[in-house]
Amino acid sequence: MAQDTEHFPLLVAAMMSNQRSSWENGTAAQALLEYTQFIHRNPKQTTLPTLSTDPMVYLYGMVHDAVLRRDSQGRLGTRLNGDDSGSGDGSTWDSACIGPVLWFVIQHLDGDAHGPGEKAEWFIEAFEDMMTYLLEKAPRMNMPKHQLKQSNLPDGCDTSVISHTTDRPQLWIDGVYMGPPFMAAYALWSLQRSQALSIGKIKDKLLEVAHNFNNLVLQSHSSTPRTWQTILNSSLDQTALYFFCLQFPTGLLGHVYDCSMRCLLDQPLPPGIYGRDSWGTGNGWAVGGILRLYNIVHQFLLQISPHESSLLQEFKEWLALEATKQRFKVVNENLLNALNGILSHHKEAEADGLFHNVIDEPNTFTETNLAQMVSATIYRLLYLYRDDHILADCLPKVDEEWKGKVLKKAECLRNAARRKVDKWGFVRGACSSPRFDRQGTSTEAQAWAVLMEVARADYLQGTDSKSK
Repeated sequence: MAQDTEHFPLLVAAMMSNQRSSWENGTAAQALLEYTQFIHRNPKQTTLPTLSTDPMVYLYGMVHDAVLRRDSQGRLGTRLNGDDSGSGDGSTWDSACIGPVLWFVIQHLDGDAHGPGEKAEWFIEAFEDMMTYLLEKAPRMNMPKHQLKQSNLPDGCDTSVISHTTDRPQLWIDGVYMGPPFMAAYALWSLQRSQALSIGKIKDKLLEVAHNFNNLVLQSHSSTPRTWQTILNSSLDQTALYFFCLQFPTGLLGHVYDCSMRCLLDQPLPPGIYGRDSWGTGNGWAVGGILRLYNIVHQFLLQISPHESSLLQEFKEWLALEATKQRFKVVNENLLNALNGILSHHKEAEADGLFHNVIDEPNTFTETNLAQMVSATIYRLLYLYRDDHILADCLPKVDEEWKGKVLKKAECLRNAARRKVDKWGFVRGACSSPRFDRQGTSTEAQAWAVLMEVARADYLQGTDSKSK
């Protein structure tokens, strides 16, 4: 496969020039995080151009502002124009999107946050406050017992699903990318508490935070203390419950489920809210969110050192539980059904090789970002199949023929999206911010262009090394 990545620095520059809401800042930061992790693993790589600025500079700055702008409830990056309540951001999940990046930055601080009056504890407390908000304060919808049984989740699963919105409880499919991966990251990194992992001067504070976390009790939702295992379980449960409420038998997903009416919203709706329609970008958030969660687990496993064998053993014991296997089975079925459903609507013979904004409605405009999101998801999944032997049994069960077919699709979609990048590095023809009801540009389209190129580079890196 040709590399064709000379446009990569322009994608990043255009992404960083955009004004960003909490989820846009989190998605852009995640794109830079995955690039940073890629170049750390592959210091001699030539697949992607090296950025002129160390990406850690960007990551620190983005995290710093998200912490600075957290609201009185702990939601990251939601305070706008001095409003301490964060009323300008009506989402529970969106503010958690930057959470995994926040922890990555914390791990790379030396105890001094490099600003007057700022210490690493400031970042750590924000990280903990975000999780506390999700566990104790975020609105939820209780799931009836018969629906929990229909979801095929194991006994002991979450009995309530966290609302994506704060004012009127609703499930937006975007939330699958924003929240559950943060929960998984928090759970996994709290597991490290027993290893006395040395992280400069903040080691003791990290362990204190982990200890406090393990003694949290959800006063409003549960009387059972939460452990890293139950939080990791919840990340999978929340993902599965969102799919249960939003996925059609075709595999495609609607956009918004109203918790009070217990149904997907019908049109007419305000611009950019698609209700029961299978909005392309929303479906991309769903499949991409699952792979983001899986990749967070993968990155965790990569950083375990030989002297932390007991940590790895504890994690493997969790993986071996029948309830864990069942959770992965449900989420994997959701993922494969969604991917196959989306790809069934892709026609390579069409002039632009893209999807329609509402996937199964050909009268809607063609749109660029879903092609990037699906391509990135496929590359990342194929990379995990090849390189993560611990998670191998937890990934979707597919044959080599399926892998070959989706790899060709990923390349086709990537090429189609690549043709939409202009001389400034902007991805054109994406479902456009701020209303997401027409063609244009968006921060998330820029971020997914970066995520796609990094996931592809990760896949190619292993393929190239095996062919030598």
